[in-house]
This record gives sequence, structure tokens and C-alpha cells, in this order.
Amino acid sequence: METLVVFLIVAVAGIYVGRIFYKGFKQKNGCACGCTCCASSDSCGEPTAAKSSDAPPAKTDR
Repeated sequence: METLVVFLIVAVAGIYVGRIFYKGFKQKNGCACGCTCCASSDSCGEPTAAKSSDAPPAKTDR
């Protein structure tokens, strides 16, 4: 019984790792960040500019 449980755990782990490798090789033609199908694919990989309202207040020395 223990052998069956160990075999199932190893099989599931192998399938998981295989799936990760398969997806990695399958998406070679896409964008580096994987957003070729999203609405912001034009700016894929570019850092977004922070809005002035998002910036923390400037420190002033008094």
C-alpha cells in the first residue's frame, strides 16, 4: 500500500514538472512576460510610469 502512495506522489510530481517544461518550450514565440494575448501587450515588458498621485509625499527638512 505504501508503495502505491509513493508511486502516485512521484507520478503526480513528474506530470507537474513535465507540464512546466512543456509550457516553457511551447511559448517560445510569445512575449518574454507572457502577455501576448492581453490588452497591454503593446507595452509588455516596459515598466509602468507612476502617477503623481501614487507617489509618496516628498520629505522636507525643517
